[in-house]
Amino acid sequence: MTSYAQTLFVDRKFAYDVIWRHPPIANDVMTGLTIWTSVLSTTIIGTIYTSIGGIKAVVWTDALQLIIFTGALLAPIINSGTSVGSLSYIFSKNMEGHRLTNLSFDADPRVRFTFWGLIIYSTMNSLNLYGTNQTSIQRYLCCRNKITAQRYNKWSERNVL
Repeated sequence: MTSYAQTLFVDRKFAYDVIWRHPPIANDVMTGLTIWTSVLSTTIIGTIYTSIGGIKAVVWTDALQLIIFTGALLAPIINSGTSVGSLSYIFSKNMEGHRLTNLSFDADPRVRFTFWGLIIYSTMNSLNLYGTNQTSIQRYLCCRNKITAQRYNKWSERNVL
């Protein structure tokens, strides 16, 4: 189990490397700011914002981001559904093109998407998300006590399923 946790930790480091490097590059392209100017200004603004507002500011920022990201996710779905007629038309075209198929229970590891692969992936992803993810740990530590943290964890796991 220790080697698995180490693997997840290294995996997260690579993921955060991508998360930290791409916004400054996009800022550089869009605004002309150098990468280091973008990194330093974002760090300074984030540090000041968090030290003034504390964890409450971080939580409200997370809530606002959830609303923005949900809207950004739903906008193209609604737009594409209304531009071609309806979502049922989109689903029927996907069924005709064999893009939506039934879940296979085949145990052959060469089959791309199977029930067993989904179960293994979901288990490993949940361990990663709720055991080593910095965001989850931060949320656990913001709870008043252990019972509240456990309640949050159960609520989160229910929403993932």
